[in-house]
Amino acid sequence: MSLNNIPSYHPGESMRHRITGFVLAWLILIGLGANLTQAAETKLSLLLDKIEATPGETVLAGIRLELKEGWHTYWRYGGDAAQPPRITWKLPPGITAGNIRWPLPVKEESSGLYSYAYHDDIVLLVPLTVGSDLKTGSIKLNADVFWLECKESCIPRNGTVSRTLKIGATDKSSPEASSLAAWNNKVPPPAVDLKFKADWSKSMADDERQLTIELAEKQGFYFKDFYPFENEDYEIGGKTTFEQAEGNSLSL
Repeated sequence: MSLNNIPSYHPGESMRHRITGFVLAWLILIGLGANLTQAAETKLSLLLDKIEATPGETVLAGIRLELKEGWHTYWRYGGDAAQPPRITWKLPPGITAGNIRWPLPVKEESSGLYSYAYHDDIVLLVPLTVGSDLKTGSIKLNADVFWLECKESCIPRNGTVSRTLKIGATDKSSPEASSLAAWNNKVPPPAVDLKFKADWSKSMADDERQLTIELAEKQGFYFKDFYPFENEDYEIGGKTTFEQAEGNSLSL
């Protein structure tokens, strides 16, 4: 049995996070022992917004995870010791995959652990760029997908999906195009020109500290919520709460 999918922990991490990681790994192992031969509770599929594309165009692909009721998987930052889905593309020369576009997850707490999860049905979007010098014809698109399938415990799952795409003289939309466009609207757009400043506004107390984020000026944006990305330079410990959200200023 391979344990390559179990998270690793390092001496620099806090004791709380190491214990959390051990507990999660233990739960995953229990899930493996109990469900090693059980069929996945998730239906995996690959969607494309085009059945035919011209050289130089972009095709929007979607990795769809249809989870049975009561099951969930995780966002790009799962929270306390959770792992996000991973996609490994196997594409022909001339096709390039971009970064995953992640729809917003649900923030939730269970037994003191905080997570950012997806329930029921989720589509992870990936733009595929068709090379301008690609010859016409049919090509095969393949992707290996890893995800955690979780209920009371988590089960690591792997699956492979594939689709055929025609490279031709015209662009032809697929029946899945409108659904993929709707999912794409659930992805927060990058605010490239957003100007803001952030500073610690209080001293450290009980391993916590308040962070204030302020927009430099009114730019047509407002604070909706806070979803952290995983980063080696800091840890998000436990629940992050709003202490203040007024106008252009937000305190966490």
